Amino acid sequence: MKPTKGKAYILRQCAADMTSHDGKFQWPESGEVSAPDWKPTSKCGNGLHGFLWGEGDGNLASYDADKKWIVAEISEWIDLGGKVKFPRATVCFTGSLHDAAAEIRRLGAIGAVIGSTNAGGDYSTNAGGYRSTNTGGNGSTNTGGYGSTNTGSYGSTNTGGGYSTNTGGNGSTNTGSSGSTNTGGYLSTNTGGDGSTNTGGDRSILQWKIWDGDRYRMITAYVGEGGIEPNVAYMVRGGNVVKA
Repeated sequence: MKPTKGKAYILRQCAADMTSHDGKFQWPESGEVSAPDWKPTSKCGNGLHGFLWGEGDGNLASYDADKKWIVAEISEWIDLGGKVKFPRATVCFTGSLHDAAAEIRRLGAIGAVIGSTNAGGDYSTNAGGYRSTNTGGNGSTNTGGYGSTNTGSYGSTNTGGGYSTNTGGNGSTNTGSSGSTNTGGYLSTNTGGDGSTNTGGDRSILQWKIWDGDRYRMITAYVGEGGIEPNVAYMVRGGNVVKA
């Protein structure tokens, strides 16, 4: 398979001793490194691996506190879907996930970087990957992956994956999947999946996308109707909307 060529940066995680997940390969904290078993195939293995420009399937990494995160420059790579592999790299940064995500952004990453922290003012657009933190002002759009924290004020649109926390002000739209926590102010729309918690101000809409064993169904509650109170957290149990 012919690799893609050009200058790019990758983000990856190592153990505290700088070894790979299987403990068989030793990464340096800085400088050049190469794969002794490189093969230009579209299969995992036979190369070094990382997240191109910090984006990819964050479930492939570990987020234990003792892990070290690398930013490295590469000149060719093969896309494996969710990550890339490459024959050699130059490690230019080693540190925490938060600091590594900030460094790869400084080097030019503009997408949904895993573990990134993005803050913007009014009308900002912030995108972060797995476990990202995105904060915007009025009218902002914040998008994060699994476990992300998205916060926007008036009229914001906050979207996160499973177990995300989405918070918006009046008129906001907050959406998360299973296990998410969605909170909005007056006239907000808050949507979550199985096990999610939704809270809205006066005249808000609370929604849950629930699997009933055969298909997904939407369960909807309206703040101010049917006993649904403003600024109170609700969830679905047994097909019924109840206080969390």
